[in-house]
Amino acid sequence: MDFYAFLFFAEEIKLFKYKNELFLAIMFIDKEEARTIPVAMNSFITKYDIDWGAMSAATFLSVIPTLILFAFAQKYIVEGMTQGSVKG
Repeated sequence: MDFYAFLFFAEEIKLFKYKNELFLAIMFIDKEEARTIPVAMNSFITKYDIDWGAMSAATFLSVIPTLILFAFAQKYIVEGMTQGSVKG
């Protein structure tokens, strides 16, 4: 059971690492249906203005799946984070 908690935590770290490569995604994704959420949210930013209403709504909607995942996997996330921190 502890191995699965560690594996889940390692996958979460990997997910956050690749999620933050916004610059590369903006440069290389040219199809609109292939865009990720951060790349699509970048389209709300123009040269002289930012559509704050749409940006806030998109941010709220993009956080909901993460919160649901965390609610169901909280036990495994905490086990994976603390697995190597205590002796014994």
